[in-house]
Amino acid sequence: MEVLLESQLGNIDETGVMLEQYLEALSLSPSGPTTSYARASAMIPFINRISHGADRSDLARKWAETVLASPSVAPLLTFDARVGIALLAVQQDDVTAAREQYAELESEQGTIWSRVMAAGPGVYKLLLVCGRHHKA
Repeated sequence: MEVLLESQLGNIDETGVMLEQYLEALSLSPSGPTTSYARASAMIPFINRISHGADRSDLARKWAETVLASPSVAPLLTFDARVGIALLAVQQDDVTAAREQYAELESEQGTIWSRVMAAGPGVYKLLLVCGRHHKA
């Protein structure tokens, strides 16, 4: 997603505008355990960490929980939702929640899911570093 690229490049103003546009478009789509919800639940905390902009953690958590509550969601979407919750836990200094999510995600290390995330915004690598920090 272009908004992640802008945030990684440090274009904070563009990131804010693009994030708001994305969230507006997402609010018009049907709610549920969708790819958009899962991706946004991981993307929002990642952008928050970089840009220190408008905190949309409440939306990220809500969408991640929607995805995780579904009994028939694809594993990649579950992975994205867990990454989002884990990053939120790290940002909010919630060591217990960070450990829980790290334990869930640790089993994915070396799988295709972790490779997809590592190839993207690097969220998985960031999470591993943060998770190990909180694990200590």
